[in-house]
Amino acid sequence: MVVISGTGSVCFGRDKKGSIYRTGGWNHIVSDEGSGFDMGLKVLKAVGDDLSGRVKCPVLTPLIVEETGLDTLGKTDDFINANLMEKSEIARLSLFAYQAAARGDHEAIRIHRECGEALWGLIRDTKAKMDLKSPADKLNLWLWGSVLVKNDMIRSMVEEKVREGMPGTETGIPEMSALDTALKAARSLQ
Repeated sequence: MVVISGTGSVCFGRDKKGSIYRTGGWNHIVSDEGSGFDMGLKVLKAVGDDLSGRVKCPVLTPLIVEETGLDTLGKTDDFINANLMEKSEIARLSLFAYQAAARGDHEAIRIHRECGEALWGLIRDTKAKMDLKSPADKLNLWLWGSVLVKNDMIRSMVEEKVREGMPGTETGIPEMSALDTALKAARSLQ
């Protein structure tokens, strides 16, 4: 199995017979749960809630305001509308969730928990699809994409869920980046 979480997210599994199963990754508006884009949207919602006085984000909001200038709900709304179809602009805000969570911001930690749970859901549901056809003896799970490779909080959460829900599954991070692997695959098709 491989779960990928970068700007978007998806999980694939291949059973002993070679059949491939997919969960998630359909597009960033209705899917891509646990991805950088998903996390970025959650950041914008939390900051909006802070600006409107509904929650407190003592670390996250100042980071976002300093980086983006989004210090009003109107500016935040304009930013979302201008960038909704440009995944990378919203996904890059996930970096600030990581910084804020590392500094103890409750809302940033909650965002991490929700995204970790969502990625676990992709893994769990892919395994369930595989088990219907051919129960696995032992699974290997690759964690791939910038969120899982670079964000040790999310990765640790996902690995813990896998240990609890799929005992005996070995997890790892591939040596080659997703981009290098895609380029290698493209060259082999020429």
